[in-house]
Amino acid sequence: MKLKKIVSLLLATIILFSVMSIPNIVYAGQTIAYYKGLPIDNPLHITASVPAASTNGCAFDDKYWVHMDYRVIVYGSPSSVPGNEGPTYNKNLGTYEYRYLGFDSAGNKFSNERYPDDADLGVALADKAWIFEPWNAGLCIATDYSKSPDCTEDINEIAEKYGFTPGGGSFFGYGNVQSYPTLLAPGSFRMWHLYNGSYWYQTFEIPKKTLKLDAPFKVTTEVLSSDFTIDESETTVDVSVKVTAKLDDDIIYNDDIKRALNYNRTDIKEWALKVEYKGTETYVVLSPDGTNTATNTFNIKLSRSQLVDMEKVIFNGVARVTFHNDKYYRDSDPKTAQFKV
Repeated sequence: MKLKKIVSLLLATIILFSVMSIPNIVYAGQTIAYYKGLPIDNPLHITASVPAASTNGCAFDDKYWVHMDYRVIVYGSPSSVPGNEGPTYNKNLGTYEYRYLGFDSAGNKFSNERYPDDADLGVALADKAWIFEPWNAGLCIATDYSKSPDCTEDINEIAEKYGFTPGGGSFFGYGNVQSYPTLLAPGSFRMWHLYNGSYWYQTFEIPKKTLKLDAPFKVTTEVLSSDFTIDESETTVDVSVKVTAKLDDDIIYNDDIKRALNYNRTDIKEWALKVEYKGTETYVVLSPDGTNTATNTFNIKLSRSQLVDMEKVIFNGVARVTFHNDKYYRDSDPKTAQFKV
């Protein structure tokens, strides 16, 4: 049970840094621009709209982004938080942890779920006096995810993981989203409850998303060639066919809430494009490049023996986009060309 008291507690002992087993954080020391520039299929890629600094002026720090035990976007560092506690030994994990990792984008202290429990009050989770809309009690600054009704379903997934719900049977409104879940990583949700006149906070994991809402997907085929004649002196004809696939996510990508809920370019694992013609096909597999479009021009050679005079050949452009959860969209767009041999 993760139970954290708001009022900072004095450390009972002086911890010697020379003997501490702090988690092995591989500190890359890169700016947020570096991670935004990584290929979208790289698990360390950060979406372009994520701010470079929190509202309280702390810059992005990548130490908790590159570490697999955390994988959260934090601004500032543990030392940036006034009165922060730690490193404190967590006997269950065998590591030393800070109470706060830094700040979230809204300037709230980013509570560390790995920090050891302050106390077990002996009160079941379902029986605690959870604070509804804690931002109205001055306990936090609400992030957009915390107040958007569109995020209700994802936030309420906490119930299945922890086996309870606060008042009214819904987690939505009872806490602040520190980080939103993706197809690759869970999110973080901080709640507060009142006990004996004091506010206590507790951090919960929002389960990793397994599905998202659909986005439009369309394939376009263009026959680029204009000469479809095999003269008497020729035995073949070359045909260029361009296949373009587009995930129409422009409106989605530029809106934080829509991007969190709908499939978009940041979720793409790979593209597959092909052209089907006369019982055969040619294809390519492409890695995402940070855009919502994939295209390839196929150069096809047809021989005289494959054609009859005035034959209409169908070139069927087909594309598939696959996301990180292995869900995929598929579409096709056939085009016809008439040959003279």
